[in-house]
Amino acid sequence: MPDDLSACAFVDQNAPGELTIIQKMTLQKGAIILNIDIESFKEQLGYFVVGNEQVISFLDMEGNVLFSLNDLEEAASEIVSSDIPETEGAGRWLRLGKSRYFVHCAGNDTYHLRILSMIPSRVFQQKLLDAAGSWIMITFFALFAVLIIAYVTTRRNFEYFDQVIDLFSRAEQGDYPSPERNARIRDEYDLILNNIISLFLGTMRLNAELKEKQYEEEAVRLCALQTQINPHFLFNTLQTIQLEEKNNGNASAGQLTENLADILKYALTDPYRHPSLEEEIKYLKKYAAIQKSRFGDDFIIYYEVEPDVMDRKVFPMMLQPLVENCILHGVCGTGRKGYIKLRVYQHREYVWFHVTDNGKGMTPEELHALRDSIRKFHVHSIGLANVNNHLKLYYGEESCIRIYSRKDMGTALQFRIPAEKMKDADPGREDERCGFRQRR
Repeated sequence: MPDDLSACAFVDQNAPGELTIIQKMTLQKGAIILNIDIESFKEQLGYFVVGNEQVISFLDMEGNVLFSLNDLEEAASEIVSSDIPETEGAGRWLRLGKSRYFVHCAGNDTYHLRILSMIPSRVFQQKLLDAAGSWIMITFFALFAVLIIAYVTTRRNFEYFDQVIDLFSRAEQGDYPSPERNARIRDEYDLILNNIISLFLGTMRLNAELKEKQYEEEAVRLCALQTQINPHFLFNTLQTIQLEEKNNGNASAGQLTENLADILKYALTDPYRHPSLEEEIKYLKKYAAIQKSRFGDDFIIYYEVEPDVMDRKVFPMMLQPLVENCILHGVCGTGRKGYIKLRVYQHREYVWFHVTDNGKGMTPEELHALRDSIRKFHVHSIGLANVNNHLKLYYGEESCIRIYSRKDMGTALQFRIPAEKMKDADPGREDERCGFRQRR
């Protein structure tokens, strides 16, 4: 062994089956000689190679092949004989002939050895194919597990949605399930959902009870108003019949009584039905005939009503108090011919009602006092105040009566009703107004 070397490795031609490694001793003269049985060493290396096609060659520092695991092909011999740079932890692909190899070369300075590893590309491809089957199976089972979890989760969520929709639908129909009856608490999400639904249903129940209470109060007020219109009208008409009997005898009184009977039948037979405007005007004319018998030709009533609004629905005795007010407090007693005009027409989404006269009129103070009095609701209110409150309760604040007047020039009464609210009425709702609940 040369003096400048601390170690060397070689295969003796006299013992080709052994790898000899000589290592100089540093503290004293001499060397350590290690003989390795090549066949046994190859057997041990066989456990670490990738397939049977990987080639591992041991070379001395001059590039001479000492021995190889698996036979070297000619292409591999070219690699061995060429100057291959050493790479630590890396390698490169080389094409030799028709094949590609992944080549890695590492040196061992301690024993002055170089180790060359060559793996054909087909070995990598085969390993990838072998692993692909396993990955496909793993992917398939993973996707199957994901689908199962998604199905269970989606089904559970839709059960929540169906439960919520069912609860809300029943709540809209007035059935408010108790939280205990519907609680199916399985986890924290069930608990949160159940609490939210319980809070929502409780709020809906309270709102419904509040609206029901307000509705019942409204029903009582409407019943009080309806029962007040008829006695007020009846008192005035009977007074007229009494005067007519004294002045003109029983024949004229009989006609008045017949008109009165027709009006009372109209007003009292079914006070909560919704007659048409045409029917309302028909009985208004009967009332005007009664007043004509009392006041003679002191006034004339004109009717200007569009044909398209004749079939609109109103409440009974809606116009009679307004015309009565014009007769008794407007045109009569002025010493001149009185004119009263009823005009009804539709403009856009409203049906407008105007009742005007050329009677006494009012001062600003009297007009203010009248406007103030009809805004206040009380059970004993009659005439304009009664109708005004009836309009507001039926159709809303926008339908209240507006009054315009000038002294010695006359008075105009005006109100409007949304045309949509003058279509077919709901008789079941009207029965509820006096406590008779008839749910359809």
